[in-house]
Amino acid sequence: LMAIIHSTKEVARIHAIARRRTVSPVISKEIAALRNIEVIETLLHNRGARLYEDDMLMLVDEFNQNGNVVDALIGRGGLPM
Repeated sequence: LMAIIHSTKEVARIHAIARRRTVSPVISKEIAALRNIEVIETLLHNRGARLYEDDMLMLVDEFNQNGNVVDALIGRGGLPM
């Protein structure tokens, strides 16, 4: 999956990875690092995707003006207070 994330320019392929039944925190980190808002929203709405706390905080910092991302992060839970 890492090779696909790093080699493809096709957003549809990254969306497919973000929608998998389970997504490890390592793969989620790589997807988040792409900074593609649509793919990030897909990832955040996927209950099977696991994210490291620092990646969630990075997304809050980077996308705090995007209501969809903020709502998805809040809906996931697990953000530190």
